Amino acid sequence: MNRLLQIGFQPAGHWSIDQDKLIFQLTRHATACNILYAFVCNGLVKYVGKTVQPLAKRMAGYRTPGGSQQTNKRCHLLIRSQ
Repeated sequence: MNRLLQIGFQPAGHWSIDQDKLIFQLTRHATACNILYAFVCNGLVKYVGKTVQPLAKRMAGYRTPGGSQQTNKRCHLLIRSQ
């Protein structure tokens, strides 16, 4: 996490689970496009991705992945397991 902060990453929100549903709360960059993002848990980088769509829309894909969206499904399970 420290290395990400050193190169300019900024915390943008956090995941939680409420009544077995994944919730993502964005605190910044919700409408930003063409950015790198990372999932970090307990200071460990779990996933790094890039989005060409708004960050809020990209996170929605992880929250409720479609049947054929393999990356979204894999990250959804990763997020839930933390």
